[in-house]
Amino acid sequence: MVPRRSTAWLAIVTLLGGSIWPAQGQACTLFAAAGESVKGGGTLIAKNRDWRPDHTQILKSAAPKAGHHYFGLYAEGNDEPGLKAGINDKGLVVVSATASIPSKELQAMPRTTNLLGKLLNSSATVDEALRHGNWFVGPRYVLIADRHKVASIEVAPEGNHRVVVTDRSALYHTNHYVMPDLEGYNPKKIGASSQERYRRVEQLLRRGSQFDLQEFIRISEDRSGGPDNSLWRDGSKPTSTRTLAVWIVHLPETGEPQIYVKIANPNQAPTVHRLSFGEALK
Repeated sequence: MVPRRSTAWLAIVTLLGGSIWPAQGQACTLFAAAGESVKGGGTLIAKNRDWRPDHTQILKSAAPKAGHHYFGLYAEGNDEPGLKAGINDKGLVVVSATASIPSKELQAMPRTTNLLGKLLNSSATVDEALRHGNWFVGPRYVLIADRHKVASIEVAPEGNHRVVVTDRSALYHTNHYVMPDLEGYNPKKIGASSQERYRRVEQLLRRGSQFDLQEFIRISEDRSGGPDNSLWRDGSKPTSTRTLAVWIVHLPETGEPQIYVKIANPNQAPTVHRLSFGEALK
């Protein structure tokens, strides 16, 4: 069983305007563990990035004139390019997933653009990132980790969002709202893939009491749900949404963070990158 949670719930409402959200994205699976759930302590955080196979992804670093430097996975050449997962020079990691809200509704909603980049540039810890509550605008799901804790944020329309934080357990998310007072924002019929992936990642996390980087890699590669409903999705058709990348970071209590990235760009052989913290931020 996953160890008991020590959680702090924050109910926050914001009404900040922003840019218009582009056409609805596809899907992702997010999962993380902290404290006694991680072998040797610290935290683990992962994202399986699912999207249409119509673009490429690269790894690169950003060195703004002010704030923290960061390194991340970027999408290039599609209708929503930009940073999809990242880690900064203080060891803060941020990943996100798309909310299952119809495209026409999303297009009419305000949204904070480059949310991941803003959090990485401005924050050294989970607590600091959560202080930027006015940035959580535009439906999506966000997972944040530092060396000591992880946080899951569900962002609903009109800037409503809810947060759960743990320093000793596992958190996970797919593409539908699960916090009780936000479930009403789900469509009448939640997508089968989101439901199946949610059940599967929960099942895999509950099988063990502690995890390491290699075990998170194994979870990311699970194909038990078939081509469209697995954690690693191959897609049942050439144009189907599929897993295009895996991003996993181990943040030990002491020592250098370790980064694992698997990129499966369309029409290219998958590549695996194992980087130390120092190598990534060169």
